[in-house]
Amino acid sequence: MARVRPATRDDIPRLTRLIERSVRELQRREYTERQIEGALETLFGADRWTQREDDALDPAVDAAKIRAFFVHPGWARRGLGTLLLERCEQAARGAAFRRFELGATLTGVHLYRSRGYREVDRIELRLANGELVPVVRMVKE
Repeated sequence: MARVRPATRDDIPRLTRLIERSVRELQRREYTERQIEGALETLFGADRWTQREDDALDPAVDAAKIRAFFVHPGWARRGLGTLLLERCEQAARGAAFRRFELGATLTGVHLYRSRGYREVDRIELRLANGELVPVVRMVKE
C-alpha cells in the first residue's frame, strides 16, 4: 500500500515539478497548449489562484471542498488518484463533513464519477493568459 503523508515546505520544489509534468502530460488530450500553460500559471502554479473560498466551512451546512491533487504520469491509472481522493474524504469525514464538492478538470471527471460524484455545473475560468478553461463542478452526498 502506498504511504500518504501531508506535504511539507521541503516538498514544494518536487511538488512544483510533479504538478507541471502531470498537467502537461495527462491533460494534453482535453486542453490546448495555451490552456495548459495558462492553468499552470494561474490555477496550478504554486497555489497562486486567489479566487478560492478559504473561509472556515461549517460541516452542518457546507460541503467539504476537495482541492486539486496530481499524479506522476508514470503512475497514472494505478489507483493513486483514488487513494488520494479517499484520503481527502476520510479527513473531511473526520472533521464531520458528509458532503463533498470539487471542480474537476476534464481529465479527472471519469475518476470522480467512478467514485460517486455527480456533475452539477460546467463553468469556464479565465486564465491569466486570457484563455478560458472548462471546469466541471461535481458533488458527492
